[in-house]
Amino acid sequence: MGRNTLRQTITVSVLGCLALKLLASGVLAQESKSAFPVRYVPKHALFAIGIRPAQLIAAEPLQGMKPLAEHAGLLRPLHGVPIEDVERLMMTFSLIDPTQGRYQSAIVLQTKEPIDSESIIQTVMPHSRLVLYGGQKYRKDTDAQFQALSVWFPDANTYVITQGDGGMEAVIDAVDLKFSPTWRAHVKPDASAFAYENAARAEELIEMGVNMLRSVGPGRGRPFSVSLDLGMILPLVGMIAPLWQDLDTIVWNFTASDALELDAIASVEENGSVEEVEETLHAMRVLKRNAFGFMTEQDQQLDNAESKAFTAILQISDELVRTTEITRDDHTIRITASVPMKKINETLAALAPSLIEARNRQRRLQCKSSLKQLAIAMHNYHDTHKQFPPPVIIGPDGKTPVSWRVAILPFLDANELHKQYHFDEPWDSEHNKKLLDQMPPVFRHPEDEPDSTNTSYFAIVGEKTAWGPKDGDGVRLRDIIDGSSNTIMLVEAKKKVPWTKPDDIAYDPEAKGLPKFGGWYDDGYHACFCDGAVRFISNAVAANEEQIRLRIERNDGRAMQPLP
Repeated sequence: MGRNTLRQTITVSVLGCLALKLLASGVLAQESKSAFPVRYVPKHALFAIGIRPAQLIAAEPLQGMKPLAEHAGLLRPLHGVPIEDVERLMMTFSLIDPTQGRYQSAIVLQTKEPIDSESIIQTVMPHSRLVLYGGQKYRKDTDAQFQALSVWFPDANTYVITQGDGGMEAVIDAVDLKFSPTWRAHVKPDASAFAYENAARAEELIEMGVNMLRSVGPGRGRPFSVSLDLGMILPLVGMIAPLWQDLDTIVWNFTASDALELDAIASVEENGSVEEVEETLHAMRVLKRNAFGFMTEQDQQLDNAESKAFTAILQISDELVRTTEITRDDHTIRITASVPMKKINETLAALAPSLIEARNRQRRLQCKSSLKQLAIAMHNYHDTHKQFPPPVIIGPDGKTPVSWRVAILPFLDANELHKQYHFDEPWDSEHNKKLLDQMPPVFRHPEDEPDSTNTSYFAIVGEKTAWGPKDGDGVRLRDIIDGSSNTIMLVEAKKKVPWTKPDDIAYDPEAKGLPKFGGWYDDGYHACFCDGAVRFISNAVAANEEQIRLRIERNDGRAMQPLP
């Protein structure tokens, strides 16, 4: 795994530590804990993980990290259930046929209050059929485009949703097992979080990966570098071979109290070597500490939020590895470790501002990227039609208005969506409304909800603007007399306007005051100019109404002050 790939896991790693920190708060200490629903894990599952969302969400320390938690999706409803109602969440993944890419996944939610199953079914799968299996009734989606979803309510407070053919049957079979698998007993009832690995399947997966690399080696039309990669990978895989050749299952328990405590139990297969597994784990402990130390030293030379976050996670991980103790029994190996929660709390508290700053910076870059993509599409439209699209295009029936956002779809690699749109019907006709959910992400603001169908990027419409009047024919580049780098093409604004609706922002040069732009950020808004450049207009700059007007009007011919 490269350094860039490692840094991409920073947010997930920090949130994992954050969750355990929150679970250790005083609020949670007053709540009783009960076991995770491991009986719903299919026998062929590759892995399973469990957390306690309601406890996490209720903890006071979350408030300071709320923007980060929202960005990571921790606060959104889970398949129709508000997250604050979910006491236990468990996810499983089963790889059924690696060669065909067939898999099954399952999510088990256990809630405080009884579940409104009818409402859930309408939310998750409005089109479904009843299936009877193993004496249980569940519903299967009949409108799925890919792998079908199924839902089952084993009791009033448990909700199971699966994906993949046979997924629900595998869960029901797991519940009906006469003999409980040994690993289930290793999940601690009071664990704050747990993870289960079916290590016996790892050998199958590794062999599949090696065979795939071999299949693209020299002599098969592939570059020699692929074979070289295999030559480097095989020794590394061999270094840890006992962990995937001799192990059966591993259960990781994380408990958060005064310290973050790890208690893992690895079961060795009947013919496996406990000694070799133990020796390998000891060797990995040393190698990991060496790697953590090297990467920390390298990242401390970089002064940015991402590096600081990465270094903090490395330090916590190093502390966990440093305190690791490994002991063995006949066919069992136990791994324990502990990090004082005070240290984790201090690290995360100091880290939160940098992480939020990095997250905000990333979102602003994403916003700029979207505006640039829209500008490129506009220019490609101009190259094809010899003018920019008018803000409202009239359909083939000579009367139906169509938004410019629909008109540029072919230039956003969304030609199929463009073909589905009925140009002789209003944007909110029964057919066209079905296309709202297919909105290209480029129209959605990064601060908006992930399922929003509202656009956040608007044309400024008016006689003197780069778009011309609403009923105009479109503007050519040569009509932008003040220069494409001086004239605004698009602005971001927080408005509830469905992306296909022919509705933008009107500009009247005689009106008192400017239209309302922005709304997504407290300190200003992004504007895309006709040359494709995207600039952030701060509140201080926006307060100079005259200078903003000069950049909205394409042909006023007046001198402009440079933007800061």
